[in-house]
Amino acid sequence: MNLIKSIARISVSAGVIATLALSNGVIAEPVQAEIVEIEAFTPAKPMKKKNPRYPITAQRKRAEGWVVLNYMVDPNGVPYEIEATAHAGHPSFVDAAKKAAMGYRYEPAYFNGTPIHTGAATRISFRLAGDIVGARRKFSNSYRAFFDLLESGVDGQPLHDAMHDLKQLGISFLYEDAFVSIASAAYAERLGDYESAQASLSHALRYQQDFELFSAKRYTHLQAQLFSLQARAGNLADALHTWAAIEPRIKDLEEAEKLHQAVTKIKSLQAEGADFSATGTVSDHYRYSRKLLASAFSFADVDGDLAESKLYCDQGFLGFAIKPDVRYDVRNDYENCSLVVIGDPGTTFTITEHWSEVGRNT
Repeated sequence: MNLIKSIARISVSAGVIATLALSNGVIAEPVQAEIVEIEAFTPAKPMKKKNPRYPITAQRKRAEGWVVLNYMVDPNGVPYEIEATAHAGHPSFVDAAKKAAMGYRYEPAYFNGTPIHTGAATRISFRLAGDIVGARRKFSNSYRAFFDLLESGVDGQPLHDAMHDLKQLGISFLYEDAFVSIASAAYAERLGDYESAQASLSHALRYQQDFELFSAKRYTHLQAQLFSLQARAGNLADALHTWAAIEPRIKDLEEAEKLHQAVTKIKSLQAEGADFSATGTVSDHYRYSRKLLASAFSFADVDGDLAESKLYCDQGFLGFAIKPDVRYDVRNDYENCSLVVIGDPGTTFTITEHWSEVGRNT
């Protein structure tokens, strides 16, 4: 088994914002204003979540992995319609996770004081004891082969095939999942798919706390890259959130000046109250999410099916059906709002954030 230092060479490009996806305050078609009021909603809270049994077949193969479950919770706090929307590692993990979720119990969600049915999700990691940190040799070789092609400037089918070969290996250890995500981020960035790139890189960086995959300097560099990808994808509130985490540590980075310029551009946009747009894609988990920087938003150019949207703010929660070309204004006294869009995987749309007053969510 190759340990951490053998594949710690990460080369996600360090490009910083070329252009932001701005509409410069101009919307192609007028949209109808619709004021969104946050309702008195209390989400379901877990009361009993017992860990699943580690499947014997996976344990014998020394396999690790994870499963994402989506399910409903009834007014009695009992999960139903349990579905694995994503997973990695040995296939036996899916059944083990579902069986565990059948035993979960929740304090139900309440709407205006009445218990209701609501959706919930959980991610279950299957990790072997002993703090195994490493990768299979064939995984390490495939990972290096992909980055050798990427760094040499190869595009097209050869790079696609190398990415496909790496993913086809699957993961045996969670450590490998982190590096598949690093490669996926680099590949998506090369294709200009900044939304997918930032999602993959964000997923990889979550493993830092578990494995300390990167040196402090490399981790800061990758966080700076995440900021760049979020900004290019038009996820400006997420970008500012990442910036707040890395600002004290970027002075030694070569791209520090460009990062400061990018932040200045975002904050100028915010101060001017200029609308901005981004292309969204519903993931394999049936959802798309973003933090809101402005106080209003609208959807257009929907290709596929969007079922509903959920708005989470510090003051409450609201679920509503999505209507294209309708502008939704959120009250200015509601803060730190995040938007979750539920729909069919692969559905694309344009989301535009509008400003009803300058200085929203500063």
